[in-house]
Amino acid sequence: MMYLQKLVAAVKVNGKVLRENDGTIYVPFNSEYSITIKNLESVKAVVSISIDGTNVTDNREIIVMPNSSVELEGFIKNKKVANKFKFIERTSAISNYRGNKLEDGLIRISFKFEKKQPNVPIYYINSWHTSPWNYRETGVAPMDLYGASTCCSTSKAKARAFNNDVGITTKGSESEQSFILGSVKELESEEHVMVLALKGERKDKKLSKPIETTSKIVCDCCGKKNKSSNKFCGRCGTALF
Repeated sequence: MMYLQKLVAAVKVNGKVLRENDGTIYVPFNSEYSITIKNLESVKAVVSISIDGTNVTDNREIIVMPNSSVELEGFIKNKKVANKFKFIERTSAISNYRGNKLEDGLIRISFKFEKKQPNVPIYYINSWHTSPWNYRETGVAPMDLYGASTCCSTSKAKARAFNNDVGITTKGSESEQSFILGSVKELESEEHVMVLALKGERKDKKLSKPIETTSKIVCDCCGKKNKSSNKFCGRCGTALF
């Protein structure tokens, strides 16, 4: 989980929250995942999410109610999530076809809060939400989230064959998540940003299962199983990440 300005962001696999370490989350390749946003503020927050450099909320913003959370399963298009997020390895075949982007494997979450000052005039914006989640119109023209921007791009940059920890997010299984209209008051001018990096390997070893917040950490040096909260091995002192 990552926390910033009273907003919490977490990645889940099979309903379990994955461990985040210095902004990095380790996810086995071919896993489907979701993103949970929790608003701990007393006012609404509007959130925009981009993955691999592409906006995945149909160029609109999620409205997260005060002291509530939203779990986004996948790519939004026309107020519906058709396909869930799926994390796959960026193989040489994929790199040769779509090219490599600097944002590959990154989840960028930007957000603003409503103004708290009293007597602020309310204005309504074309927006939509799914009970009890909301979306806000940004005025940016929609784009095709399921085409080149998420899995395939026109770039033909060459890439060598490699075995690596870099992955990209593509379309997974079908989803039935849907959204309806909502509204917000005037927003604060300051925008906050969180970035999470998804990795498919840990220290040159491919993962067979997700690393959850409750998972014990095995020291690579002495083999001791450590508590999930440990940053250093309790036996030999080796850094665990």
